[in-house]
Amino acid sequence: MKIMNKTRQQLTGFFLQGLKEEKLPWRAVWDQRLPRNAATLKEYRGVNNLILSVVGMLRSYDDPRWCTFLQAKQNGWSISKGAKGVPIEYWAFVDPKIQKMLSWKEIRRIKLEEPERMEQLVLRCKISTVFNAADIIGIPEYLSEAPRFEVGAVRDQRDTILKNMHLAYEEHGSQAYYSPAEDKVVLPPERSFESTYGYLCTFLHECGHASAHPSRLNRDLGDRGTENYAREELRAEIASAFTSQALHLKMEDAALDENLDLHKAYIQGWIGLLEDRPQELFEAIRDAEKISDYLLVMGEFSFEQRPAYLSSPVEITAGSITFVLKNCWARGGYYLSVNGSGSVREEDCTRALRPYRAHISELHVAEGITEIGNRSFQKMPALQTVALPHSLQRIGHWGFDGCGKLNTIEFSGSISEWDTIKKGSCFLPKQFSDELSRAAAPFNSGLSEAASAVRTGSGTLQLISQDVADAEEAFAEEWEG
Repeated sequence: MKIMNKTRQQLTGFFLQGLKEEKLPWRAVWDQRLPRNAATLKEYRGVNNLILSVVGMLRSYDDPRWCTFLQAKQNGWSISKGAKGVPIEYWAFVDPKIQKMLSWKEIRRIKLEEPERMEQLVLRCKISTVFNAADIIGIPEYLSEAPRFEVGAVRDQRDTILKNMHLAYEEHGSQAYYSPAEDKVVLPPERSFESTYGYLCTFLHECGHASAHPSRLNRDLGDRGTENYAREELRAEIASAFTSQALHLKMEDAALDENLDLHKAYIQGWIGLLEDRPQELFEAIRDAEKISDYLLVMGEFSFEQRPAYLSSPVEITAGSITFVLKNCWARGGYYLSVNGSGSVREEDCTRALRPYRAHISELHVAEGITEIGNRSFQKMPALQTVALPHSLQRIGHWGFDGCGKLNTIEFSGSISEWDTIKKGSCFLPKQFSDELSRAAAPFNSGLSEAASAVRTGSGTLQLISQDVADAEEAFAEEWEG
């Protein structure tokens, strides 16, 4: 913990020094590609992202890849003599009974097989030292990434962000602000900005404030002149930088100067805040990352990106139904549980799941749900597995239609009980076999004849997509041969 504290102190010191020199310390993020692990290719997030971006800027690294000594050795690389590593934070679950740090693979297994055990585990911070690719001998050459979006293309997503946030917007006057009373963002006309980038940064900043609304991320904005207000300004500004970094947008010098002019009024407040309570910086980084993730989802940016990390479960209630979303460690994306009683309606699903729909990979419908309405879970491109309850009585038309990756449906009952459920036309996607997906309403006894697509065991019926069934059959033949 001593090393971690030292690292955080160094980062806080860098921030304070930059602010006292009237510089924006998070420029390090704007100037850097998202740091990533050279071995796993996973992007670093939060505090680690900022630490590595700052060091990358200070040491003039052009390569965003980092890895540990052990990872380098495992890949046949070596660390240059005299190379300086950078300590980063690594969080992991520890089982206090056996005093063992568990791998995320073990955590995924425990979540699935021993969920009650998760309450006994303790989340702890460890320190890991990483080295930049510039100091690693034998590592493959870094192929520079093309920008994910041109500035103009991001501007085109502006209306999408506003629509999905249900946020009012106007351009007039000379001040940029978010009005909580009206739930409205106001910006000067775009032509009054020195650059399109400056306009977009300001727009993202104010939308960051708007994310604090109770219907969104629900934060305390604070009144002008208060510490809460200074705290919120810091969050919104770092969030704007994180969002620009995720889109691979490089800040122009004119935009930087313009951005600095806009925030000079807050600099002294930030200095006082961080000098009194340095930990505020890391709370701001944590919240800024949540804001940035939210804005990226609201913008429906179409680049290949992992879904936004949920720092805590998202719970949305619609009538008698409650939707709960969590990170799905096993498959990536989100795990969605649907709880309550009665019918799940299309309009409730659309409203509650819009920001998350594209990244839901697992769906669990709890006991008590009796009906899945027409089109309720239609067109979920990442959905792979579905668990349905014994209480289910009806699945509406096109209930799961267009879920291209769906391969397994588990029903907590027998084949005969499955047959009693009323089913609408095209309630399963096309990749299921003809026997399973024909438009005739309910499955009949012919289901039992589709041996390749049905498994029974432990009182659970599994419907397997034809692609999966064919692959399993081919494997069995090869094994037996």
